[in-house]
Amino acid sequence: MTLKLSLPPGVESRLKAAASRNGQPADQYAVQLLDQHLPPAESNGAAAQMLLRWAEEADALTDAESAENEQILRAIDAHRLSDRKLFTHLLRGKNR
Repeated sequence: MTLKLSLPPGVESRLKAAASRNGQPADQYAVQLLDQHLPPAESNGAAAQMLLRWAEEADALTDAESAENEQILRAIDAHRLSDRKLFTHLLRGKNR
């Protein structure tokens, strides 16, 4: 893709100076800067959708399934080598 930008003179001179210090042409350096500072590609979209589905499924759990899940989370927390528990925010306010 070719993109034409009008840079203010100060930005242009800073870009050229930084590119020169890095031994690159200004256009190559500009592409590198853009790549470093733009949000990552939507590679996490599938994972985000899966988490949303899990949240919806969690809302539909029976009481028995919910209790079993809580028991598993408590067991994971109880057997951690670290004192930092992972699931306290999920179990807060529930009987331990």
